[in-house]
Amino acid sequence: MSALTSRASTIVIAGVSALIAAATAGRPWIQGTVDDAMIGGSLQEATGDQAVTGYVALGLVILAGAVAAAATRRVGRRIAAVILLLTALGLAALVLRVVLDPGAVLGSIAAANTGRTGTLTADADATTWAYLALLPAIGALTTAVFAWRGVRAWPEPKAAYDRPDSERAGRRGERVASEWDRLTEGEDPTVDSSPDTGDADIP
Repeated sequence: MSALTSRASTIVIAGVSALIAAATAGRPWIQGTVDDAMIGGSLQEATGDQAVTGYVALGLVILAGAVAAAATRRVGRRIAAVILLLTALGLAALVLRVVLDPGAVLGSIAAANTGRTGTLTADADATTWAYLALLPAIGALTTAVFAWRGVRAWPEPKAAYDRPDSERAGRRGERVASEWDRLTEGEDPTVDSSPDTGDADIP
């Protein structure tokens, strides 16, 4: 179970969710007919990015949130988990609107395509792609849960880029300034600053 909820697994789930969002966005989510004299009774359809504006961007938020949760510490992970949860709820609400009332969504899109406001009467059904579009929302929710669990379960990231301590132990245990502080103060840490003891006598 720990391997399933690890940082690597969390990022993989988020990446797959983002890929599904990108793959389904251009597919037809709604198919039906619109009752309008200008359009006629021909078959009309709406793709995912037409039905849900910013759907792909929300998918990328899932991946970005997972990476942020993996790369930050406890507070950052909690914030990322909350963002992922909100993204999951937002995606689910937007896609469910399409699935539950495809006629209203298609009518609005058809009206906008003809330069009119409001909506037109439409008889439509959601396609399989619309149902598959719910998977990123599930992935975002799963990622949020794993990220929240990772606040305690995941090890802290390495402090490779953290600012070193202002002092460190010398060879004899004394406290000396770190190379970071020496460089900040304008001193070249690569230059030996030990006192000059004079040249050795040459026999």
